[in-house]
Amino acid sequence: MDIDFENFVANLGYFYKQKTNTHVYIKIVDYALDEMDTEQKFHEIFGDICDSMAVENAVPIMPGVDYEKVLNNPGGRTQFGLPVAPIQVCPQPFFTMQINPDGKVVPCYQISYPAIMGDANHQTMQQIWNGEGYRSFRRAMLNGRDTANDVCARCNFIRYRSFPEDDLLEAAERLRGVYQ
Repeated sequence: MDIDFENFVANLGYFYKQKTNTHVYIKIVDYALDEMDTEQKFHEIFGDICDSMAVENAVPIMPGVDYEKVLNNPGGRTQFGLPVAPIQVCPQPFFTMQINPDGKVVPCYQISYPAIMGDANHQTMQQIWNGEGYRSFRRAMLNGRDTANDVCARCNFIRYRSFPEDDLLEAAERLRGVYQ
């Protein structure tokens, strides 16, 4: 697909000047920076037309890809540049509800869905969020993502796209009481 880059930047600048309660975050993946001056150029182009910006690390989150050959960061850092740490209790089902175009609701942004929590075509968001499917999934997650189900056990998304405070292991006992 061809893109008129100058027009894209102009449209983004127009949007930024007109926005009200919107935060414009512009990012580029480190792998796209092929020269030393490219990062500086990125900041020069977008620095005045966004609220925040970042160079994020490409991370090994897709199964079946040999990342050792393509990444500048083959597993040592998160997308945000932090050291990779194990996440025992994934926070996604406690904070996230993804509604797919077909109306199916899933508990996270993983490519392979660990479970379908409901159907927005037939249930309200409140019914799905508070429903037994979500509650049961959360209870399983509180015992550790390695035992919650096979998709969660193999998931690299949360390992490489999280912050240390995202791990709910310390809150698990308290949360078990909430999701009995």
